[in-house]
Amino acid sequence: MKKLTTLLFAIVFSAGIAFGQDSNDAVIEQSGDDLQANITQTGDDNTAGIFQGSADERGPTLSVGTSEDNEATIEQVGDDNTAEILQGLDGGDADDNRARIEQEGDDNAARIEQGADDGGTASGNSNARITQKGDDNFAEIEQGENSGGAEDNTATIDQTGDDNIADIEQGDDNGSSSDGNTARIDQEGDDNEAAIRQGDGGISESSDNVARIEQTADDNSANINQGTDGGDASDNRAMVEQSGDDNEADILQGVDGDADDNTARVEQSGGNNDAIVRQGVDDGSEANDNRAAVDQSGDDNAADINQGYIDGTANGNRATVEQSGEDNWAMISQGTEGGDASDNVGRVTQSGDDNFAEIDQGVLGGIANDNRAIIEQSGEDNEALIEQGNDANTSAADNLAEIFQDGDDNLGEIFQLGDDNVALIDQNGDDDTATINQDGQENDATITQNN
Repeated sequence: MKKLTTLLFAIVFSAGIAFGQDSNDAVIEQSGDDLQANITQTGDDNTAGIFQGSADERGPTLSVGTSEDNEATIEQVGDDNTAEILQGLDGGDADDNRARIEQEGDDNAARIEQGADDGGTASGNSNARITQKGDDNFAEIEQGENSGGAEDNTATIDQTGDDNIADIEQGDDNGSSSDGNTARIDQEGDDNEAAIRQGDGGISESSDNVARIEQTADDNSANINQGTDGGDASDNRAMVEQSGDDNEADILQGVDGDADDNTARVEQSGGNNDAIVRQGVDDGSEANDNRAAVDQSGDDNAADINQGYIDGTANGNRATVEQSGEDNWAMISQGTEGGDASDNVGRVTQSGDDNFAEIDQGVLGGIANDNRAIIEQSGEDNEALIEQGNDANTSAADNLAEIFQDGDDNLGEIFQLGDDNVALIDQNGDDDTATINQDGQENDATITQNN
């Protein structure tokens, strides 16, 4: 998406130079502090650029410098317009700046960069906002991106319409750092895409950041990355809210890196929605004291939470999935596929028929100690499965697994490997099936069935 947006800007700006007689082209270049710049355009096929402490991409005439306490605003009404604000780019710093772009119409593109590229930093409460009304629009905000640093900044994108794309990057790519930033994307309409990246890519670090995406309507996708692709993530918060059908939400924290004390939450209302949360997964990553929650209402939804997954370590984590409706699927994995899992809690609650729930803790080569897994289901034809230290080369001790099912034709299964484990299955209804398999010493198993 970034490459597409960057290419779009390059094409439109070069076209503005070659064919300026058919459209308007406005550029303001400023070097210094406490500056103000405003551009207003009405009509189609216009381009607008404000460059403060940075250079015009079409032919640099300013030396790169620091941009402090500046304000830049671009307002455009019409179709096929392009707006760009650059503050402290290409090694320059951007501190306490404010940038705003407003566009009304279709097929418009907007980009704001503050302290981005080649070691530039964006810090000290810089603020960037893009508002777009219409269809097929692009919006991108970059703060301290590509070897730069982003601290205590705010970025906001609001889009109303269909087929829009929004991207916010804070301390992204090539060892960038992202600390104490806030990013928010609000989209209303169908077939929209939203992405937030904080400390993502190239051993980047992400800490004390807040990311939030809200989408209303159908066929939307939301993605939040914090300290991923080799980066570490700590004390971050990520939230996705979606209302409508056929939506997708992904939250990644500390992928190929470590994730500590992070919080991730996905809320979806509607049908055929998918939610994925990853914390401290892949290639030896650690996930400690994280919180992950997925809440879905509707039918045919899927929820997947992974903590300390694939050679990762998961300690003291909490994962919760709540689903109301039919034909839903829920999976929680903590310290699985070679990973270790200790003192974790996984809980799935489902109300409705034909649902499936599974919790895995320390399976497929992992170690599971002092974990707790709970599945609660109300309805008919539901399936519940808990595995703690199951499969080859695993060990488990002092774990608790509980399955509660209320309804007919339900299936409950628990598999535990190791010593001092406790397993309980409680079923109320007709034609239910319960199985507990324990391999070890001093384990306790209880099955209660009432009809």
